[in-house]
Amino acid sequence: IISPHDILHRVPFHILVSSSPESERRFLSDDVFLSTVPSASFLLHAREKPLGSNRSFLSVAPVSRKLPSSEKEVTAIPENLFHDRSTLVGSDATAGRILEGFRQYDVVHIASHALMNQSYPLYSFIESADRKLELHELLGQKTQARIVILSACNTGMSIGAADDDPTSDDLVSFPRALLASGVVSVVSSLWLVEDEAEAELVHSFFERLSVIHLQSPNDPFILSKALTTAQREFRA
Repeated sequence: IISPHDILHRVPFHILVSSSPESERRFLSDDVFLSTVPSASFLLHAREKPLGSNRSFLSVAPVSRKLPSSEKEVTAIPENLFHDRSTLVGSDATAGRILEGFRQYDVVHIASHALMNQSYPLYSFIESADRKLELHELLGQKTQARIVILSACNTGMSIGAADDDPTSDDLVSFPRALLASGVVSVVSSLWLVEDEAEAELVHSFFERLSVIHLQSPNDPFILSKALTTAQREFRA
């Protein structure tokens, strides 16, 4: 469990490699399961909750014409994971319905375009069917959602409120905004992602989640294990 500081918020820890001879080098995530937290004290009140306690699920693909793999991504979810499932695709996935989804569902999964605004980070956005859903809109509302998967470019990037580089605790990011609203766990992308590759990785993530959930439904690190395992499979 990593609690990054300053520019370490930009480091992709999952793909750090060992200093062994080149033929023996391994990624850090080949050997351990990884997750990050905003601070060590965060663990005292918001540990990853067992997936079994999150029963309702909303998946969203607002720009399925631009990102054809995104619709496949949000509709190919293993049936054993959630009891109450809803999907918003294309014109149905408006900003208002997405925000309402945060208030009604335990788990929210969004596959879309996104852009981090480095000059005005609070106006970073995820694209919905009718408009830009801006980061500051997530800060003020309380949510029912406890797990959020953001399958969109740069949604894990942190930007300093007063400077481009995150050089203090005064950070702006989608995960920080969601955690402040009551979300416990966020899965997001640190860098740019490609439509088909992202869909393949997320599909593998949900498949691993399904398997681990059947074996150990109360495992508090189920998301970290599923994501890291999916990354290993994707690299292979």
